[in-house]
Amino acid sequence: MRCLVTILLQLFIAVSGHCEIEEPSLAGYWVPPGGEAIIDIAPYGEHLRLTLHAVLVPLDPDSPLASGNDSNNPDPDLRGRPLDELPLGQLEATDGDPTWRGRLYDPESGREFKVAVRFVDPDVLEVRGHVGLPIFGKTLYWARLSLHQSRQEALWAEGQ
Repeated sequence: MRCLVTILLQLFIAVSGHCEIEEPSLAGYWVPPGGEAIIDIAPYGEHLRLTLHAVLVPLDPDSPLASGNDSNNPDPDLRGRPLDELPLGQLEATDGDPTWRGRLYDPESGREFKVAVRFVDPDVLEVRGHVGLPIFGKTLYWARLSLHQSRQEALWAEGQ
């Protein structure tokens, strides 16, 4: 009997060593609060690149983004860049830490923030941004864009 228990225990240890739980991927399309835009997070070498994929709602004519350009950029040479596919930043993984860190550009304010991004669940990201000290930052929750939502976006874009 003890031999059977030993064999089963060894088998369990051997199998459990090969069964790793796969972490969800940050890569994909994400919608910040308010649902006004789609952010594309995609691998870029060892980093992740964030891009403004699309603006989903018609902008208020008084909005700094109403021109469709990066008009609030502090660099005058970049103010004519279109918002579509605008680079927003980059994230790096830290060893042994599930949080990705990097910088995120906000075209509405023209400011760049340090950010820490982590999963709340596989379809929700916690994005904590700050300029100075992290304690004075702000936390936002981004939702993963589902296939159903992607189709709605495509139909909405075709109708314009």
